[in-house]
Amino acid sequence: MLTFDAFQRCETVRHLLNWSLPGPSRLLDVGGYPGRMRTMLPDHDWVICDPRVDSPGNQVRGGAERLPFKDQSFDFIVSLDVLEHIPPERRGPALEEMIRVSRQGLILSFPHKHPLVEAAERHVRDTYRHFHGKEHPWLSEHALHDLPDPQVITGHLLRSGGQVAVFDVGQLSRWVYLQMVDVLLEALPGSLDTAGELNRLYEELMYVTEFQTPAYRKIILHLFHADEPITLTLIEPERNEETEAEIEFHKRVTMGVLDLVNRPKPESLFKPAAVPLPAMKP
Repeated sequence: MLTFDAFQRCETVRHLLNWSLPGPSRLLDVGGYPGRMRTMLPDHDWVICDPRVDSPGNQVRGGAERLPFKDQSFDFIVSLDVLEHIPPERRGPALEEMIRVSRQGLILSFPHKHPLVEAAERHVRDTYRHFHGKEHPWLSEHALHDLPDPQVITGHLLRSGGQVAVFDVGQLSRWVYLQMVDVLLEALPGSLDTAGELNRLYEELMYVTEFQTPAYRKIILHLFHADEPITLTLIEPERNEETEAEIEFHKRVTMGVLDLVNRPKPESLFKPAAVPLPAMKP
């Protein structure tokens, strides 16, 4: 099961691809290891291009700035939460490469440059460092490279023609809350099942309410041959339904965390072993 953060972007892109493509197509997932989108939309012919590869055939070693493919090799390009891991001066060349190898368009997702988003990431990074004594495994790189500016990205895409639509995905306050829950769960023994259950609840209850501002993430759909503005509207739940889902979700999260905190600890954590443990060999 995907984490809430991965599901949020992958499920939205799944909807956008289903809307954009009339049938099975040849798709490139730039930076898409280990292949989440391929799993979610198996009817398409996927190729994954990533510096990390672990099998031949549908995975090709490469980076976004120099894609090892001929012009217009793919119907559509997907690149999810990759741009923020590329230094700003190299993002333009990466976009040009994705445009070059696509016939119809591309979809990008990224946490976007905004004071509230930057503050949210900083808060999670600081909390993670406090609990775990090390840097957050991926937010630290966001801070190193600076988050992408959606206006800059959109302007670059529009220079190649077509139409661009920008979607807000991931309520920012909820993103912070769920990231903080993840930090706490990582610090609690035996939390794997609880984390999986909370991700399932997110998919079931909360995902449909994620398309509001202020948002953590921007998702951009660029169609090369669209003459009219893209008018696709994502899910808009009723406010009462959203509030009821939020209350239920918070209740279940709280109960899950409390169950972990109050779970009896193994006796071995409190008492020395009855028989001395053998010494480790050098």
